Amino acid sequence: VSEFDDNKISDGKDIMEGEPYDSPLSPYFESEEISWTANSKGIAYTCKKMTPNEYSISTNSDIYLYNVETNKTENLTEGMQGYDKYPCFSPDGKLMAWQSMATAGYESDKQRLFVMDLSTKQKLDLTENFDQNASGFQWSADNKKIYFISGIRATEQIYSIDVGLRNVVYSSEDFGKKAENIVFLELKRRFVNKEINYWKSQLGEEVDFIIKEGLQIKELIQ
Repeated sequence: VSEFDDNKISDGKDIMEGEPYDSPLSPYFESEEISWTANSKGIAYTCKKMTPNEYSISTNSDIYLYNVETNKTENLTEGMQGYDKYPCFSPDGKLMAWQSMATAGYESDKQRLFVMDLSTKQKLDLTENFDQNASGFQWSADNKKIYFISGIRATEQIYSIDVGLRNVVYSSEDFGKKAENIVFLELKRRFVNKEINYWKSQLGEEVDFIIKEGLQIKELIQ
């Protein structure tokens, strides 16, 4: 970390001095794994602080917050066993969003959207009832929503979630697609033990929702 003034960089400080670890994580070294706090007094970074043998088989990365005024580092995700990555601070500096996986050693686990209150360290899984991955987080200017990307039907779509109410809404301007998403979530709630599919022929004919129980089709909804 260095001071930057009048297009000049002063002598820097290694905030991980003496620690034989990578941040961002190898092998991709993604810049999104490091983020400044809103007041520029802290920098969050993603790291797996473990021996080489442990590192090679573990998916337990944590997010550390370094305070540039006190030179102290805090593990914000201590005790969470899967990947914790991509810290993203709200504009008012009160909350931090990040991507989290629950299960140690399971690289294909659900990519959850978590939020932490930085004053109380309380954590909340915003996508607990959203059965899709979440990535690419961006806060709204008023701190009330987080926009994110999630894959569905072989496409990448943009969603928004209300931080207070945990309501996921499809954010496309196409109202028809918004309505489809709302209907899908309601069907998932109603038909908990049934399979819900989408069908489209080579001629472009389609059925929006097919409700199945085993191999038997129970209902078609257009």
